[in-house]
Amino acid sequence: MSLVYLPEDSWSLRYGTDYFTVAIINYVVMEEKYASYELQIQNGRRSWKRLRRFSEFDELLASVRFKAGKLPELPPKTYCCRDLNPDFLARRKDQLQDFLHHLLQIRGIADDDHVRRFLGLKLSAELYYIAGRSFSTSLLVSRKYDKGYFAGHNSTKSAYMGMNVF
Repeated sequence: MSLVYLPEDSWSLRYGTDYFTVAIINYVVMEEKYASYELQIQNGRRSWKRLRRFSEFDELLASVRFKAGKLPELPPKTYCCRDLNPDFLARRKDQLQDFLHHLLQIRGIADDDHVRRFLGLKLSAELYYIAGRSFSTSLLVSRKYDKGYFAGHNSTKSAYMGMNVF
């Protein structure tokens, strides 16, 4: 399943699970040692938050470096000391939001498993196309095995979590 990123100002709950948006809504200083940035992700009617450090944004960029042409740049690192000044953190939050916005506009980048893991979206391996319909593994795993349900279908045992797939 291919996911489509929409900027926050274009987002609406009426969009289905093929669409998502991300906003960095806040920063949090952790133990007066480092800052984490609070991401709000919406996918269909689901919404959740993730805390990510700057270093995790850097790791994300490194993991997709060869998957697309020109990638957006991250704001500069602070090498000598951690700057926990509120003005600096607010500015960096906005810069990271711009980075994510430009990264997610790259065609196909939202289908990369590193990007999906970073945002907490379902991995492409968690989706199956079964009997003409798409199901997530969470739906399949939650169903109890019922011989009546699978009777009459040409099913095979999947190596993935021992599920029957068609």
